[in-house]
Amino acid sequence: MSNQVSAPERWVDIKAVCDHIGFSLNTVTRRVNEGRIPSHPIRNGKRNYHRFKLSEVDTAIKAGWTR
Repeated sequence: MSNQVSAPERWVDIKAVCDHIGFSLNTVTRRVNEGRIPSHPIRNGKRNYHRFKLSEVDTAIKAGWTR
């Protein structure tokens, strides 16, 4: 029996999501704003940054958000 511990999934930025799914920055940004791509906003001063887990993005794609 193996006692392997998997590393926690890393947070990625919007550019990594674009590369992962092959969509443009504008398309991904629009779909985040529409709530079609799950994101986690992080406030940093006056700006909000979105961070993503690629597993959540993949799940959203499989659920059919691209329609």
